[in-house]
Amino acid sequence: TEIYTLSLHDALPIYRLEVAVDSDRRRLKLSDELQFVLFKTVRELLVNAVKHSGAGRVSIAVKARGRGLRLTVRDDGRGFDPKKLKNVSIRGSGFGLVSIRERLKCLGGDLAISSAPGQGTTVEVTVQRGKG
Repeated sequence: TEIYTLSLHDALPIYRLEVAVDSDRRRLKLSDELQFVLFKTVRELLVNAVKHSGAGRVSIAVKARGRGLRLTVRDDGRGFDPKKLKNVSIRGSGFGLVSIRERLKCLGGDLAISSAPGQGTTVEVTVQRGKG
């Protein structure tokens, strides 16, 4: 679909998505593999906010926590019941939430989803910075 072919800079105005970023980026030293996985994770979460949630605002926070890292992505969209994701399998070659979670597990990380209908969605990723 079109959203996967656009740059973030080009996509945000088209999809009317306001994104705020709070990052410890100067303090973070990450492996190339971890940077790639985090980039794909944020990209997928932004695409989900546009395609599924109807969000107008997304906040992204990346914080160092000791030797670990916490990435939090929140949207103000319509939310959903996260229990329904447990029945979802990996389909095709997409980099959806299921494959993100599996990739993070390989790096010693985890992904937690907090959402409810009408209340937006928060996704927290935790991972050790030394892995990967």
